[in-house]
Amino acid sequence: SSIFCALYCAFIFVVLIRRLVETPGGIFWDASKTNYVVGVLSQFSALLTDATIRALFGVLQPALTAQEGGTSFATWIGLGSSDWSSVFQVAAVNRFVNVWCDFRLSLPLLSLAFGSVLKFQADFEYYFIPGPPRATMPVYAGLTPPDITLLSRINASDLSMYFVTWGSSLLGSSQFAQDFSLEGCDGDCRSVILAGGIQLPRQVKPLLNESIYSGPTFDESDTITVINATGMVVKYEGVPDSDDMLAFNITTDCVYSSGQDDSNGLQICVKQDNDSMIVGWSACPIALYDRGTCNHEPDRTAWRAEPITAGTRMSLYKQVTTTAYNRDNQSIVNIAGIGSPTKIPLSAANYTRIFERALVANVNSSAVDRSNINMLVYTVTWMHRTFLKSFPGDNNSSVSNLHNFLAVPIQFSVTANEYANYTVTERGWEKVVQFPMPDEMITVARGGSSSSRLAILPWAGWVFITA
Repeated sequence: SSIFCALYCAFIFVVLIRRLVETPGGIFWDASKTNYVVGVLSQFSALLTDATIRALFGVLQPALTAQEGGTSFATWIGLGSSDWSSVFQVAAVNRFVNVWCDFRLSLPLLSLAFGSVLKFQADFEYYFIPGPPRATMPVYAGLTPPDITLLSRINASDLSMYFVTWGSSLLGSSQFAQDFSLEGCDGDCRSVILAGGIQLPRQVKPLLNESIYSGPTFDESDTITVINATGMVVKYEGVPDSDDMLAFNITTDCVYSSGQDDSNGLQICVKQDNDSMIVGWSACPIALYDRGTCNHEPDRTAWRAEPITAGTRMSLYKQVTTTAYNRDNQSIVNIAGIGSPTKIPLSAANYTRIFERALVANVNSSAVDRSNINMLVYTVTWMHRTFLKSFPGDNNSSVSNLHNFLAVPIQFSVTANEYANYTVTERGWEKVVQFPMPDEMITVARGGSSSSRLAILPWAGWVFITA
């Protein structure tokens, strides 16, 4: 019994409290195996506890009998070696008023309950199993706040197409985003972390055209983990109508575009709110669109001046993360935050310039720019009008799409940097202008496999060991 208790307590301390699941001998204690072993050993421990206490009762029985006046028959049976059913019959005859019988009857249940203490609020926790040392690569990884200087150099056609591709689905993609618990984000609030995606990291070389898939480094890995890279947490809060926060000056706060279709119209409005932004958008109503008067006065001024109902308050935070990706389908397997998120100021002026670049053609715009801008404007306005026509009471869809739209510049900024870097080099302009990645983005990617381990509350383990 003593040897079993010592070994079981050592197992609890090493595997469950310290969570060292890779033990000598090549044994890996994954969650299912650990859960099974703990269940079996806890039941065995309960049986040993029951046998030990019954042995103590056997010592106590003659001592009580030797007292003056002896002891009752019920107490004698309760302290004796009689089986559980015999004790139950005697206790029932005495209406369960004998303490020793009652304790003897409850002993198996108490032992099993105590054995279950270890699993109180236990959970399965993600665990990364590193591969061989050769499955390691230095990379540039993570995200940065939107760089307006860089984005202004990207072709409008590329920026517009990125909005078309991800403007309604980015935050729902398992390749790039995951819900993130942010303190104080309750009720009408949504917080999502953008980790960057496995396609984004680049090998640490002057020319950023080699992803982590270039070469055989991770060919034998099921999972690729990017260690200590900067992710971006976006927080979206609902804006109450009573606060008048969605009231914008359509001349100074709003970007307006009709694309190449004079009968269409989209406006997106942005204004500063301390370190955050208030953003809202609207499209030309279907009645005006069908008549072709979206840009004809007085209809144009009238519909643009109507209150905007689809809006949000957006804030941005930097969060260092270690993110594991499935090598084959590129989806996020796990995101582990390191430290606390740090708020980053957002600039309404910068976002306005980004929207002007992606939505408004100018005299220098190419035919491809104009075509893609028109596609973006039509896509967004079609979404607005379709929801308002088919589901007039559904404002959440327009707001949800706005959340995705606002996250695109955050996801696209590093991609733009990489694109600028290797296209400049390919064109032989690297002596004139360069787009290096910041040194703080240098980190390590490791190959391996994904598993899970059983995570218990440390105090539960110590209570079990102490008892």
